[in-house]
Amino acid sequence: MATWTAADRAQAADLVALTWANPFTPQRMQLERRLLGQPPPSADAVWHPQADADDERFARLARLAENLLARAPARAVERDGLLVYALYYRFIERLDRLARAEPGAEIGWFSEFAAAQHELSGQAMPRPDLEHLLACLLQVRRTFAAIFAQLVGASAPMARLRAACWQAVFGADLQRYRRCLWERMRDFPALVCGPSGTGKELVARVIGGSGYLPVDGRRDRLGGVAGASWLPLSISALPATLVEAELFGHRRGAFTGAAEERAGWLEVCPAHGCVFLDEIGEVDPAVQVKLLRVLQTRRFARVGEHAERVFAGRLVAATNRDLAAEIDAGRFRADVYYRLCATQVTTPALRELLDADAGELDRLALALAERIVGPAEAASVAEEGTTWIRRNLGEDYAWPGNVRELEQCLRNLLVRGAYHPATAGEDFATTIREGRLTADELLDRYCAQESRRAGGWRAAGRRLGIDWRTVKLRALRSGAVGDTEGDMDGGGD
Repeated sequence: MATWTAADRAQAADLVALTWANPFTPQRMQLERRLLGQPPPSADAVWHPQADADDERFARLARLAENLLARAPARAVERDGLLVYALYYRFIERLDRLARAEPGAEIGWFSEFAAAQHELSGQAMPRPDLEHLLACLLQVRRTFAAIFAQLVGASAPMARLRAACWQAVFGADLQRYRRCLWERMRDFPALVCGPSGTGKELVARVIGGSGYLPVDGRRDRLGGVAGASWLPLSISALPATLVEAELFGHRRGAFTGAAEERAGWLEVCPAHGCVFLDEIGEVDPAVQVKLLRVLQTRRFARVGEHAERVFAGRLVAATNRDLAAEIDAGRFRADVYYRLCATQVTTPALRELLDADAGELDRLALALAERIVGPAEAASVAEEGTTWIRRNLGEDYAWPGNVRELEQCLRNLLVRGAYHPATAGEDFATTIREGRLTADELLDRYCAQESRRAGGWRAAGRRLGIDWRTVKLRALRSGAVGDTEGDMDGGGD
């Protein structure tokens, strides 16, 4: 009869806790170090990408899980957790490749996965349970890879953001997710809040792109429907009538210009997909009423029709506005807000990241430079940029435009050899009080400031009550923003 020593039981308990832990939290670091016989992490230690660079550490823990499982008492409650951990790391390279595949793609190794499960546990799992287990492992790997790759930085605020994104996908209890939430998590809309330029759309894409994909073991393929699964709608960039038509769809002749019927994002979104509503705080009150019904019942009708349709995917929204203040002002419905905020993630300002860890400037600059010029030139561009920033803007520069402004700064340095933010070296309000600006200069700089704050020319134009093209012209003339700023013309974050 298989038996465990007291030390075995302690290790098994820690491995099971590690299996179900949020991988971006200090708990994971504490458990891994204890299992490996290493000193505990410091009180202020945070998870960061370099923490996952030691493949040998995972190999050791996977061997420990398999060894404990082979000697586990038949009724040990830890058996399932040990099995999940062992299978995950035995197939991690294949999971990585499969995580990049489209819905409906061939798996090619389901029978090997089934054989490994039988070998490790001593009994074959029913096929539906095995399919679900593989689907969960794949979703875990896909979500981890997305968070790992997209959210750059090693500061405590960035670590908290990664952990919050993980929770937005799986909830607080990964075991409960595996039992029941996997088919209900899409009923929990996610709301991403934070200042403009902090990467809210990036966070929304991580959450919305990490939906559950079923596995068909008989066909050895992924389930799901191939095609677009990320369906973004920039509310601030469109008039209310077009927002409604894009979201709900419309029948032919429903309004002027509706020459043919069209399915909206809610209709074409697959079950594993996501509809992303950028700048939800600007949605028209009439659209809010229709949106509330979708949030409550998942049902909607195309514009000009009465036939009901069902939304199958998940809704993720983002805003840089204080929705509580918008509710008080009567511009946003409280019932819509409370339906949206069950899962809420807040993106930190760049200044908050830098205050927590000054090295974040170098890490973010390198990541942005890779996007701008590619990996070959990224290091030199980032180094030149951060050297210029520290010399000319100083360590305490506020970065009112956040990461978007940092990207714009690097672009300006590449093209112009300099960057001239509206607030560099002096306070804008002080400049106004001292009367050092002409009327045109004042309006130019104010348009630049509001464009950064609103996240786009059109959103700033609505806020200022002038045509967005005028906002763009004046903001560019101020020298504080550049025409190369990729998302300035869409109003997004």
